[in-house]
Amino acid sequence: MQKNIAHQFLILLCLLIVVGCGDQGHPKDDQMLAQFAKHRLELEQLIRMFKTDKGLGRVGSGFTRPDNPTIIGVSAERIEKYRQLCSVVGAVNCIEGYDATYDRLYGSVSEGITEEKVPIWIHISARGLSISGSGKGFFYSEMPPKSPFKLVKDLDRISITRPAGTWLRHIEGPWYLYFDAI
Repeated sequence: MQKNIAHQFLILLCLLIVVGCGDQGHPKDDQMLAQFAKHRLELEQLIRMFKTDKGLGRVGSGFTRPDNPTIIGVSAERIEKYRQLCSVVGAVNCIEGYDATYDRLYGSVSEGITEEKVPIWIHISARGLSISGSGKGFFYSEMPPKSPFKLVKDLDRISITRPAGTWLRHIEGPWYLYFDAI
């Protein structure tokens, strides 16, 4: 009997540790809207830089696309500037968006890809794996988003248990919050 109680206590203790140390979820919309207001100038600077750097598809915390951005004329110092700005705005996974110049590095240009990066993603939060996770951040598009994006008034109500998709909440002008689930 004591062995059974000790076993149950151990299971309960493990569950409490897992729950206590587990994923705390994505930031709430209100937090992100406050972050947007506080760092609007830096976010705008990131967008201007990224639109200028043709062929640069992604700057992450420890990688870039392409792997060697000097082949498109983007210096290591410029990449460091991206990472500094991303750190200031709280975008741990930095910035992403693709243009025709990027596609040409690897072959032909995909259908619908233009010389402009539309949309541009600024990744604030990511949970899970790239094949079964979710993310939340800022979404920039000078063109009105259309399918497959779904416009909603509140991303906090979107659950990661929903089917795969991307939901947007309009902030103002070309700026949106996004929630993406795979």
